Amino acid sequence: MFLFESSFVRRASAPVIVVSLFALAAASSVVAQAAGDELARDALARPSGSTLSYGTYLGGSGLYENLTSVATDAAGNVFVTGVTDGRVPVTEGAFQPEPPGGGDAFVAKLDPAGAPVWATYVGGTHGDVANDVAVGPDGTVYVAGTTLSQDFPTTPGALQREFRGQNTGCDPHCYGDAFVTRLSSDGSTLEYSTYLGGSDADGASGVAITATGVAIVAGETSSADFPASQGSFDPTYNVPTCFDMCEADVFVAELNPAGTRLLHATYLGGTSWDSPADVALDAGGNIYVAGSSRSTDLPTTPDSYQRAKNGNGDFDFNGFIAAFEGDLAAARYVTYLGRRSEEHVSGVTVDPGGRA
Repeated sequence: MFLFESSFVRRASAPVIVVSLFALAAASSVVAQAAGDELARDALARPSGSTLSYGTYLGGSGLYENLTSVATDAAGNVFVTGVTDGRVPVTEGAFQPEPPGGGDAFVAKLDPAGAPVWATYVGGTHGDVANDVAVGPDGTVYVAGTTLSQDFPTTPGALQREFRGQNTGCDPHCYGDAFVTRLSSDGSTLEYSTYLGGSDADGASGVAITATGVAIVAGETSSADFPASQGSFDPTYNVPTCFDMCEADVFVAELNPAGTRLLHATYLGGTSWDSPADVALDAGGNIYVAGSSRSTDLPTTPDSYQRAKNGNGDFDFNGFIAAFEGDLAAARYVTYLGRRSEEHVSGVTVDPGGRA
């Protein structure tokens, strides 16, 4: 969804707790977040045969802190990103040690024992929300989200250095640009930082990184001039009609490792609201996008699991899952996932066999 300035307070009302649980048999981890102690206590009781590795608050003096995403690296370090209206405990040498204002994105790294390694703000003087975080093969940290700031920090030579976001004309809160930022492994500098969008509203919800450092970004756009590639799966905006909310298409885009140009980009959608939540990659470089759709005419593929949308016309949401070839020129499949009420898909991952 696009960034809503008024939604910050609704998301959380107290410092966030990060809890890491390690199953004794499976050696797997679960990271949970909560606005109070109760969820942390419940999490301890649920997994059979599990022990608490660590649990910690992550917050500062503001009214709210909200974690939006978590990632880990091969060494067991934890990377989190989110938004705050106050001051989180940033570290010496951080890229942006002071909150720029208006609701700020932040990124933090914790070591395998839960101790802070570094933390920094990333944003401008208006609302900024970091919606996803990923770690590159060289340890650099990628953040994708939505900004209302015309002074969001960008880097020389970046793909798009100017803010282009506009009001959609549907809901006055639905506006902004997507951003993609790559931080150095120690959180001290920007490797690159760029806006990403057309002349209307755009927002990024997910980012995944290839073995060569290409950033795969998924988001939603109301821009008919989003820089989609000719020869992509769908190079043309699908002109959603305006009901009572922010209508948009999905976009999927690939940025080169330097963040200076788009390699490929495509729309995906029907004639109502289509909104991605997450993106993932498989071992073969195929791209998986999952989210929610109100469109009855999403371009599903033959023999897909669910070709037709269930529910109440263009008003109820069904989930969707789409799998693209690595160059975004063709879809391996596009399917709805839902019944006659309302469903939203909020995340996706892919197993070694290519199953989403």
